[in-house]
Amino acid sequence: MEDLLTSSYKPTAQLTVYNNKQNAAYIEYSEIKTENGKTAVSEGKPLTKKTLKSLLNLVLTSDKTTYATISKLLPEAVIYYDPRPGKIKLIWYSKPLVRIIDGIYKNTSKVKIPAILYMLDGDTFYIYVLKSSKRPEMKTQLFHAPFPNVHEGGNVCMGSVKHPSSKIEIADLIVAWEVAFWNSTFTDHLWDKKQNELFKKSIRERVQFPSKLLIGAKKTIKTLLANG
Repeated sequence: MEDLLTSSYKPTAQLTVYNNKQNAAYIEYSEIKTENGKTAVSEGKPLTKKTLKSLLNLVLTSDKTTYATISKLLPEAVIYYDPRPGKIKLIWYSKPLVRIIDGIYKNTSKVKIPAILYMLDGDTFYIYVLKSSKRPEMKTQLFHAPFPNVHEGGNVCMGSVKHPSSKIEIADLIVAWEVAFWNSTFTDHLWDKKQNELFKKSIRERVQFPSKLLIGAKKTIKTLLANG
């Protein structure tokens, strides 16, 4: 309680629980407002599912949720990090490089990969392509990743791939998710057959997927953050 009183936290709402003799419960939600230096509690209203859901989002945790720790400086690749339990969101990027992938052909293949933007949102992993190798900004346009195992919305189908273990350093978490994706067995493209064939062609010709053939995702980092 002392931490709450000495920090910037301010009361904005309260819940009042009523019980009858049969121990049945009824909950009211009241807003706490301060005007002209005076604080007042509004009239109580029945707690709605929408309000309850927003409150639960503040405290809910998941056994699968990753709780990345920070004991060092954040890696330069990190763009955004929200560590709240149940709401973790981590966004980072990587510059163009060569990756070794498996599954497209019988043997493993070396692929020239363009700059990538990764996002871990709760337990869901997303991947997008960047046209520039510069550090992305809020308004940087994102493009669909022309790789197998990626849905149109950018979310990745990890299949039977084991999610990286929890409670590790962010630097290790980033590497773990990248390895989990690129070391998985690629099967087929999930939303655009033409992109899949073009990606296979880039592998055969040992060239980077042409940026002019990338399809816009109609998203930016700003829209990713706005969506939760």
